Amino acid sequence: MSPASSLLAVSAFLMVGGSHWRRTRIRKARRDLPTRMQRLLGPDPTFEPPADPPEGLRDYARLYRRTALIETVLWGLALAWMVFLAYLYFTKGSP
Repeated sequence: MSPASSLLAVSAFLMVGGSHWRRTRIRKARRDLPTRMQRLLGPDPTFEPPADPPEGLRDYARLYRRTALIETVLWGLALAWMVFLAYLYFTKGSP
């Protein structure tokens, strides 16, 4: 495995790891909801809450938004890492 592909793997791990972490947290939170509240959520795998959640779904909606923010930050880090690697590759050759 070349150094460049090893460094690119870091960004792939960030993207896949962030998405998996979010899906796991959302599934666990959904499982803890009462059945009536689970039926109000969107389809699998996103389980998106309604735009105006009822009282029983407010904590879930907050968790949903917070995990989306964290996943977006991780994807941004991965993208920044790939841009940095492209910069290194084009300015100095293979890292």
